[in-house]
Amino acid sequence: MIQFIADLGELHRLHAAYNTSTVIELLRSKGASQVYSTVFMGPEHPLKFALETAGIPCSVLAEDDRQAQNDQGKMFEYLNQYAQGKKLIQQRQRLDAELVQALQQPLTAQSVHSDALLQQMQHYHTEVGKILEEGPATAYRKDRLKKAVAKLQGVSDAFVLAALDDIPELLTLIEGSQVIDPAGFQPGESSRVRALADRAALIDEEDDLEAVVTGLLRETGDALTPKSELQYAAANIYLAVGDLESARSLLFDAAHGVQDHPRYLPGLIFARLGQVRDALGDRENAVRAYQAALALSYAPEVAIETAKQGMEAAFNMDGLPKEGTELGER
Repeated sequence: MIQFIADLGELHRLHAAYNTSTVIELLRSKGASQVYSTVFMGPEHPLKFALETAGIPCSVLAEDDRQAQNDQGKMFEYLNQYAQGKKLIQQRQRLDAELVQALQQPLTAQSVHSDALLQQMQHYHTEVGKILEEGPATAYRKDRLKKAVAKLQGVSDAFVLAALDDIPELLTLIEGSQVIDPAGFQPGESSRVRALADRAALIDEEDDLEAVVTGLLRETGDALTPKSELQYAAANIYLAVGDLESARSLLFDAAHGVQDHPRYLPGLIFARLGQVRDALGDRENAVRAYQAALALSYAPEVAIETAKQGMEAAFNMDGLPKEGTELGER
């Protein structure tokens, strides 16, 4: 039997009770030793790293569809040039806003797989189909799901990650499939620690920053959210409030304690350490940190871009290069 598990992509970071570590805990509670995915997991996909770190092999059945998404974006730009097209886009945007609102409500393993939410996802695509009728956008989705179903033929007793809004249609296309049953499941310590790190990235002016930092630094972390990542998160808060010495100290410790997994972490730490060192006027060691980030076999795009910018010109607290500090002038 195929059992679908909702993949929220970047939105996992918004949900304390259904983050990437929660998904791992849910899979482990079901005894999953491997999974399939109908979502293309590029190098920036948060679940990709969680599965990799947890040692759960994932067979990705989807293709890289970034070009198709870009093509659809151009199609909507074309529609927007005409009065009727603008009306259709506005109707689609209202549906999109309703969908986003639903996905921003606190989600749990139970609610995200509930009939009520899945029916809302089905309603969304039904209404989009009425608006856009049979066209490139709807045809592309049907073709994508058809390919996923074809690749799942012959697969049995499998756990399959799928985009939440795809699950209702996949259930109708694959006979005997069902949504994973999370009854009785409760997120554990790993999910709680992941939620702390995710929350720290979403701080705003009204947050008690001291409490957030204290909460981060009293944890020892785990494989999915190691101590180095908690230190990195706390350092970002110190940087945001201008406490550069505390930020540097934490990032230095994080850099020395970081492991090979999760693979995104070393690049983020070194790139940020370079910025903090630059802000403190330590250009020589800042450049070394940027070079360390660029020398990694993998680093997130944001870390690579940060390191490249740092190599070209020193970072300051305004986020702008200081004049006369280009690396070539030193």
